[in-house]
Amino acid sequence: ISELSFAPQLEILELEKTPNIVDVSSIHNLTNLKWLFIDGRKAKQKNLNWIRKMPKLECAGIWVETESIDWSIFAEHPRLYDVAFYTNHNYVAESDEAIIAKLSACGKKVKSLKRFPKDVFPAFAIEFVPSFDIPNSKPQHAYRNHLRYSVNPHSN
Repeated sequence: ISELSFAPQLEILELEKTPNIVDVSSIHNLTNLKWLFIDGRKAKQKNLNWIRKMPKLECAGIWVETESIDWSIFAEHPRLYDVAFYTNHNYVAESDEAIIAKLSACGKKVKSLKRFPKDVFPAFAIEFVPSFDIPNSKPQHAYRNHLRYSVNPHSN
């Protein structure tokens, strides 16, 4: 995975069934990514701030334990319309209403916010109304097979 830093023109990256990945930092500089799906359940990261450096990103499934979440990253992102990610076992999130308010702060319309508290790590899935200039927007639900839908008391 460290060699990915030598592929800055990548637009789609899917790292599936890669349980031994422990460091995903090499993807942080792939600024041309449109779709990113990474399964790094043994990996840990401090935050998702690196998404700010990916202005073309539209869909992402980030199955990496993440210490803290800054909701403005998603609210301010110019193209991101579908994202799912892990937090960590100690993460305590605000109410859905408070999160949706933060996600809507920059004018993006939230279609759905779902929580998955019983997953490997507590997870969230957020879907926004896509930007008008994304003609073939597709929700990443096909990639959400990592999320456990069986227990979801906070689902909207």
